[in-house]
This record gives sequence, structure tokens and C-alpha cells, in this order.
Amino acid sequence: MASLTSRSLAPLSKGIQHERKKNSSDKNLNSGPYTIDFHNGIFGSAREGRLKLSDYRNAFQLLVDNNEEIKDRLGKYNKKTLFVMFRLPSHYFGTTKKPEVVKMAFKRIRNHYLLNRPSPNFTLPSFSGESVENAEKKYLKLLLEIFESTTEEDLKNYHEYTLKKNEALIQAKKAAHKALENPETWDEFQIFIDKKTVSALTESQLAKYDALCSDRGVKARKANTAKNSDISTDISLSTYTLVKTKHSKKGEDRFVLQLSGDRMGKSEFKELACIARQLDGNYVNVRCARMWGTIPGFQFLSENDRSNFIDLLNGNTVSIADKLASRNSKKQEKRIDHLQVLANDQQVRNEERLNATRNINTPRQAAIASGIETDSNEKINFSKLMRKIALKIAEGKLSYLSMLQHGTQLSELKRTLYSIEYRAPQEFTHTTGDGKLVFNTDITFDEKLKYVHLPKLEVSIRDLKKLSEEWLAVKGYILSARKIQKNIAVYGQDNERYVNIASHQWDGVRDKINRYSVDSKQPSVTCNIKNQMLRVQRLKQLNIYCESDLRNALRELNAIEVLVDKTEMDPLLQKERALIGSDIPGFVPSTKPLAEEITVDADIEPWHRVLEPNGGKGDVADEIMLQYPATNLKVIEINQSLRDILSSKGYELVGRDFLEHQEKYDRIVMNPPFESFQDIDHVRHAYSLLNPEGRVVSIMCASIGNTRNKAKEFRAWVEALNGSIEKLPEGSFVNSFVSTGVNAIKVILDKPKAA
Repeated sequence: MASLTSRSLAPLSKGIQHERKKNSSDKNLNSGPYTIDFHNGIFGSAREGRLKLSDYRNAFQLLVDNNEEIKDRLGKYNKKTLFVMFRLPSHYFGTTKKPEVVKMAFKRIRNHYLLNRPSPNFTLPSFSGESVENAEKKYLKLLLEIFESTTEEDLKNYHEYTLKKNEALIQAKKAAHKALENPETWDEFQIFIDKKTVSALTESQLAKYDALCSDRGVKARKANTAKNSDISTDISLSTYTLVKTKHSKKGEDRFVLQLSGDRMGKSEFKELACIARQLDGNYVNVRCARMWGTIPGFQFLSENDRSNFIDLLNGNTVSIADKLASRNSKKQEKRIDHLQVLANDQQVRNEERLNATRNINTPRQAAIASGIETDSNEKINFSKLMRKIALKIAEGKLSYLSMLQHGTQLSELKRTLYSIEYRAPQEFTHTTGDGKLVFNTDITFDEKLKYVHLPKLEVSIRDLKKLSEEWLAVKGYILSARKIQKNIAVYGQDNERYVNIASHQWDGVRDKINRYSVDSKQPSVTCNIKNQMLRVQRLKQLNIYCESDLRNALRELNAIEVLVDKTEMDPLLQKERALIGSDIPGFVPSTKPLAEEITVDADIEPWHRVLEPNGGKGDVADEIMLQYPATNLKVIEINQSLRDILSSKGYELVGRDFLEHQEKYDRIVMNPPFESFQDIDHVRHAYSLLNPEGRVVSIMCASIGNTRNKAKEFRAWVEALNGSIEKLPEGSFVNSFVSTGVNAIKVILDKPKAA
């Protein structure tokens, strides 16, 4: 019971002053024969060791004689004021009426006279069978006996208790101050976090706190393992038969203990069978023994195991620590093998999917292809990460990820990692051009971890109400629906409140949610709740029970992820696919066969200066560099998107508009735009840029063979230069990046030696 000190009555004093100003002294607890100041003075003296026994007894008698007058004055205050003034438990506020609150306040005053001695037990009338009045009279009688038997020694003990308490408070304040300045122990970190939250910790403090929390968890699990490693039983058997036999298929020895005497009870037999399994044994019944051609009874792999079983029956405790360690080692090997097989299968499957042939002739097809390839690359990287984790587990270099066995567990960790941004302060994040929320580049990984959230089984009252209403109409779920309604009734109409359904009062409901999510054919809120349950379960399978465990696991995951050689979609390929469906004037890239043909015809030597004046996305330039890697190649392109692609490929761009370019070259290989005889203008200008003995090789539109004057003049010009015009196969551009049915020709012009 808290002491009614002058400090604790500070709100009361203010309330009294306020009431005095309003009207009368009816609410003044400092009036009357027993005042609060008098009470505080008595116990102030007691705490200081100055109170005489006679003064103590006189003060108590004064309290007893005037209890009705004191209660009457207490009753002048409203219920809320009494709760604040006397620091009554807040959970009683809604259910306790005013007269009872007055009694509670008076008891607070009276119980100070116990001087920190234990209060007598009060038996509730509902259990004892007597009336409330009689029970209270007995209780008061016991209290009076304690008060009347008070001695000087009791007063001295109270004084010493007060000194110790004050000293403890001083030390607690010092410890709290130290914890807020520089927390080092687990208790100090708890004080710091209660006052300032986890986000106020520095990165090094957070890492230390997480290590301390995880160490506590590891010690607890080790203690639990040590506890489970010693087995015993109260069952004792004195009559049994020992037999040795062989396994009918493996031919291995089996050591059998056959029961004899009276038939054993079902529960006792189950307990013995469980113990036998812990010792790597099992029970073979008569029917199975006949089927397998063996002997019925408890069978063990070794005589030592059977001897341990007999020791248990004789009342001894047997340690199975070695067996548990061996089983855990085998489970670890299985987890590693499973991860590696899973990673290999997933990588092979997605590499086949990534390399599959697919049409990308339309913007829609390009978008679908990009989506498939992005997804495949992500899954391949995920497979590589799983394989790397399996390798680190086998090397014994992981602590928090050592239990990882399934891809869903790893996905849950990554999902948790990717959701941190949405819990961080806005000044730490920004939104990218595609609408994705990401951390600022100056935020470190450990700083991000401050905002990690451990998934919890929290469901809104609204969803629980909806679920209960749905279940009331489903056979087999009605009782569970009523249980939900009973559990949430205390929250009233607060539909937006979230309730943690991990507590024991929701045990049956969680099982029903699992079953209903399978049985029901209609979408239901149970699916969302089940997904939340699965998230929690996956993390618990990794021994992640608190946010410190989660942060440590994410640190290990991040350290491994850095080591993974990730496969990413080629950004150049993405830029090229972005061109599909775009309307770029004159952009009809050469096909691979055409590019090869004109490159061969160019007859390039290493010392030649070569120009590709209509670079496009680099189809002809790529072929030139493939056939002549040492070539000094320059490229011109007017469109900015295409220039970006050429720059990404590493080509040297020497201009935008070819018709304004004036440098000289030895070879010009080109696929100019066909519209409005632009190809004629480009070829004429290209010839003007040739050095002596230079050559132009160009693809041109077949329309230069028509009867228009510009076409006639061009043909005559080519003939005068002893050039060649060769018709290309029909449909040469059907399989182009930008498919078209236009026919084309090839023109070759050589410039003579200088005179």
C-alpha cells in the first residue's frame, strides 16, 4: 500500500484551495478533528524516527473515533478526484461506485498505521459462506489487534524501512540517470527504451542492446535444452523379459524389453512409449510383430539404450544430451541439404524461363517480356542467396539464420526488411520517380534497423465482429463466434482498435481460423488473419521472438546478401525495348544479315577512319566492331534516346546532324532514313566526306529506281562514279526491330586516288 505522504497529496491540497475559493469549507480535509496535515505530520515523524508510541496510539484512536466524519468529508469529492488524490487503482474506476470509493480512500488513510506490516487476510464472504458484515467485523478486529500491539520496535523498524526505501530511491534515480546517459546492461537499456524509445539509441548502442537480448534468449533456450536432456518417470516395473533379435530387412541387432505381469494403463503405456522414442527405440505390438516377423515389445537400437530404459524404470534419471545433440546435428544437415536442393531447382527453372524465346514486336509484348525477365532475375538472385546461406550454415558462421529451412522464411525476412521505410520518419525517406518509398542515401543500415517491426497477431475489432457474424451462420463455428463476441465485448464500439489474439483466451479461435480459411470457398477476413499467423509462425521457426532477434537476423542477412553475385536485367536492353512502338522518323534498324553484308563489303582495314552516320541503336556499328575490333569508329545520331543507347554501348558520338558534319573518313557504312529521298542526300554527302580511295556502303530504298527526276539524277551520278547498285532480297526488313515490308537496295561507291 502506497504511503499517504504530503507529496502524494499535492493534488489534494490544490483541490482544497480551489474549493475554498468557490464556496465553503465542506470539502476541506484540513478541517475537523482529524486533518490531512495532522495525518501527514504523524507519519512524517514516523519516517524520521521521532514519533513516540503514545502519539501513535492517540492519533490512531483519533482516526477511529472520527471515521464517520472523515468519510463524510471524503464523500464531498467526486469519484475522479478521489482516485487521483489517493492514487487508487485505475482499473476499479469504471466498476466501483462512489460509496465504495470513499471506503477505499479511508482504508488508504487507516492502513498507514500498519507501519509497513502485512495486512491480515480478508476472506470473501462468497467463499466463507458468512455475511459481508461479519467478515468485515472480523477483519477490523484483526486490524485493531495489530494496531494495539504496536511497540517502539515497530516504530523503529518503520523508520529503518523508510531510510532503506529512500536510499533505494536515490540509487534508483542515479541508475536511471546513468541509464539515460550511457546504457550498458540489459536493465539499463530497458530504462532507456521506456523513456526514450529504441530510435533514440545510437547505432553502437542498438547493436549492443540487440546482442544482450539475444544472449538472454540463447541462455534461456540452452537452459530449456538442459532441462529436457534429463528424463525420468514415476512408473516402475519389476517384471520384464530381455530378448535379443534382428531386424527382418536390415539384419541389424535389436534389443527388446517385453513387459510381463498385469496389464498397464493407457496413460502409463503412452508415457513409456514416449520415453522409448526419446531413447531411439519404439514399441512393436503383436500384430506388427507378426507382419514383420519380429518380437513384440520395446525395441532399441543398442543394448545401452535398453539399459537406460531399465534405469528409468528403476527410478533413476537418465541424460539424453548426446542424443539430442546428434538429432539436432542431423536436422541441421537436412536443413542445409534442403536449402541447397531448393536453391538449385529454383535457379535452373528460372534460368530456363529467362532464356526462353519470346516475341517482343509490340509494346505489350516488350512489357510482358521485361516483367518475366525481371521476375526471373529476382528469383535467381533469391536462389543464390539461399545457396550462400546454406554454405554459411554448413561452415558454422551463422547464429540467427542457422534454423532457416524454407524459402518462405527467407521471404518473410526480406519482406520485413523492405517494409521498414514505411515506419521511419518522413525526413529519412523520399519517393522515387516510379512512386517507390526508399531511404535517403545517407541513412545507414543500422539506422534503418531502428524502425524494424516484429509482426504480431493483431486484428481489428471491426474484422473480428465481421468474422463472428459470418460464423454464426456456419455449422461448427457458432461457439467460436460467441467466444469472439465475448472477448471483444469489453472494447465496446471501438472498431478501429487492434486486439492481440496470441493470448490463451483466443486458443480455440486461432485453430478455427486455420480450418475456416481452408473449408470456406468465399473470400473472408480469415485469410488475412491466417496470413498474419503464418508470418509470426515463420519467424518463430527461426527462433525470432523479439525485435532484437529480428534485427540480428537482418544484420546477418544483409552481410550475406552483399556477397551474392546478383543477376540483373541489362539496362541497355531495357532502353532498347522502350523504343518499341515509339515513332522515331526514319528509324528502321538493319537486320543482322544486312549489317553483316554491308560490313563485309566495306573491306575495313585497321588504319581506316570509319563513320556510321545513322547510328540508330547501334546494329551496324555493333557488327563493325564485331568483325573489326581495332577499328577507329565514329558514330552520328540525331535522336536523343538513340544517342543514350549508343553512349551506353561505349561509342564515340561526333555529331547530331550528319548533313552538317564535315570531317573526312576512309569508310562510311550506313543505313540512312528512306523518307522523301533522304537516303539520296545522305549518300551524296557521305561521298563528299571520303578521303581518296575511300568507300561508301549504304542500304537505300528501292524507290530510287523509279522515274522521278531526283532518282534518275542519282542513278546517273552513281553510274558516272562507276558505283554499283544491287537489289536486296524482298522483305529484308520484315524481321527488323521495327518491322516493315519496304524493299531495299545496296549502293557501293569508291573514291579514286588523288590526281
